[in-house]
Amino acid sequence: MNSKIIKLPQAKLNKDNPRTITKENFNKLINSLLVFPRMMSIRPVVLNEKMQVIGGNMRTHALKDIAKMTIEDIADRLNGIADFATKIDSERKALVKYWDDWLANPTIEVVMADGLTDAEKRQFVIKDNAPFGQWDYDNLANNWDNNLLEDWGVDVWPDKADEFDDQQGDHQQSDGMDSGEEENNSENENQEDNIFLCESPNVISQLNMMNMKAGKFAMVSRNTGEGKQQILLLYTGSLKSIMNNYPDLSLIGKSKEKEE
Repeated sequence: MNSKIIKLPQAKLNKDNPRTITKENFNKLINSLLVFPRMMSIRPVVLNEKMQVIGGNMRTHALKDIAKMTIEDIADRLNGIADFATKIDSERKALVKYWDDWLANPTIEVVMADGLTDAEKRQFVIKDNAPFGQWDYDNLANNWDNNLLEDWGVDVWPDKADEFDDQQGDHQQSDGMDSGEEENNSENENQEDNIFLCESPNVISQLNMMNMKAGKFAMVSRNTGEGKQQILLLYTGSLKSIMNNYPDLSLIGKSKEKEE
């Protein structure tokens, strides 16, 4: 299918789109488009015969918000984006000029979903956003810049570093805990927020896919000071359950909020 450029108002947002986005992530999406507008050409929005978006609804929404900005607004916003700061002066000026020209005539690159049945169009809306893949968290932690990932909208781990108390002196291997002592813990104690060190990308991927049905978890990355990063896991749930199922995890402490 060949893409074409149309006037932005011609593209109609899909009000029945089942995807939602938080305000914070929507702002990240706007920033992502501002600093890398060619993304819209590489991955055009998909429209049906009624000019309604069936693929790229959030990006279209973001562009419509950008169209309401002034060039001064855009320039100020670009100056706060890490990717923009890495560009040379001529690239920064060219990008601001691109948006100045675009504001005079807002357009969007699209592909028409011709020949699809109604059932196929419904499938496309879902399958275009289905998360079949998963992140290799070890790779991300060691080979990518966390701040850039955050700017790009990759929520691989929440920024909860301040909630953790690194207790290396109390470090215990999960497979070395006394099972009798664990059985004697009260239900409330079992539900405390516990911090684990996880160095197995396979385990992290499994936890991410399962969404830890037996409890809740959050991940943060920390720098070891040796040029390598580690993944810390904050888990709220049954200690026995997680330690029996994931012996590669190492319990290293509890969150500050839960400690007496």
